[in-house]
Amino acid sequence: MDEIYSIRLLDQIESQCICHTQTANKLGVMGQKRGFVSFGCKRKYITMVISDEMAPNEIFLSRDIVQDIKLPLDLCYEVQRRNHEIMIGPFIGILMEYESRRMTEKFLQRALIFAREYEKLHGALIIFALDQVNTKDHTIEGYCYKPHEKQWEKGIFPYPSAIYRQIYRGMEDLTPQWKNHFLSVIGDRLFNNYVFYKWEMHEWFYKDDRTKMYVPDTVIYHGQDNMMRMLEKYPSLYVKPIEGTFGVGVVQITKEKQSIVFRYRKKGRNRRLVYTDKNSIERVCTKLFSPTQYIIQQGIDLLTYEDRIVDFRIVVQKDTGAHWKCKGIFARMGASESVVSNSTNGGKCMEITEFFTKRISLSKERIQFWKGKMGMIGETIGQMLDEFGIHCETIGVDLGMDHQGNLWIIEINNHSPRPEIALVSGKRQLYYEIKASPLFYAKSMIGF
Repeated sequence: MDEIYSIRLLDQIESQCICHTQTANKLGVMGQKRGFVSFGCKRKYITMVISDEMAPNEIFLSRDIVQDIKLPLDLCYEVQRRNHEIMIGPFIGILMEYESRRMTEKFLQRALIFAREYEKLHGALIIFALDQVNTKDHTIEGYCYKPHEKQWEKGIFPYPSAIYRQIYRGMEDLTPQWKNHFLSVIGDRLFNNYVFYKWEMHEWFYKDDRTKMYVPDTVIYHGQDNMMRMLEKYPSLYVKPIEGTFGVGVVQITKEKQSIVFRYRKKGRNRRLVYTDKNSIERVCTKLFSPTQYIIQQGIDLLTYEDRIVDFRIVVQKDTGAHWKCKGIFARMGASESVVSNSTNGGKCMEITEFFTKRISLSKERIQFWKGKMGMIGETIGQMLDEFGIHCETIGVDLGMDHQGNLWIIEINNHSPRPEIALVSGKRQLYYEIKASPLFYAKSMIGF
């Protein structure tokens, strides 16, 4: 078990760190006279003093040090030594909003879910908005979790050792300037630092031997003509916004006798448009799609259950050793006759074993086979993202299965794979584990 320390304040004496002999031996600093202490991005030179006048789990720091590194005193810390550096931590930040005005009392209450595992996490955990980051002195006005009160407390803190990015606004994203700024101060410890879109996903995974057999034929939408050419190759198509999430804006297109049929979901209802003449088809395409902003994808004859299309969400996360592990697989069933499977669009979901047992009646052996294969695909995609230089900790891989038992990659979400799918499926403990996993990854990444 990690040693937990309380940091105490030394008045009058300057730039001094005093610890017990037992602590000095554990940290390997018995003979050290000088060094520096670090908390997040702040560092301060110290004089080391060994004394048995305090408890072994206490470390005393001079007031000037505590003030300069902006160290909250009433937390449970772990301490590590790296050469001459005494690291106090872990210190993890969660970038949760663009604007601090959105961090209301209700927001802070909901954010307490991130602190649920604090007794195992320890250290300083802060949440903050981008508009409260001071790039000149590398400080943040945000909220630090106080375990005794089980509440967030407002304060000014240095940049954390690692930042878990939660915010996402499509093209209005974290700018390269912001990313490079954090990189220059804390290194490659801002994770979820890059969001890739559907076309990039196709380009990357269609060309790799490990995944190309799972990737549907896909082209960028340029207009009615290239859509019709794709429709000559396949009996059905899906047209999707390149940046879309949650199934919003997805349209299924099929050719039925002499008609072209457009099916999509809008405002909780299924829509079906049927056209026969070229001008009408062109008008509806102009209304629904923007050139270069959508992709056209080969339609897959997906598994269905009670007129609901079914796909599978694989949740894959990095463990504390930075290895990708499948944490859960969920069957998602769309609303009746819907073209998308998302629960936010009226769908349902359940854990894969329950689905295959109660809905499809597969044997235990076949269930284990499909769980193993899907989990392997998810973990392989995570490893490939590492190779591509995408630093993230959680991904949601959406796989479709056709009626011949072939698996297809429908989408890979690395910016907002919602852990609530575990809650909806009745797996509350798994939901908590998925929610906490990025913080334990951050802790191990910074050396604790």
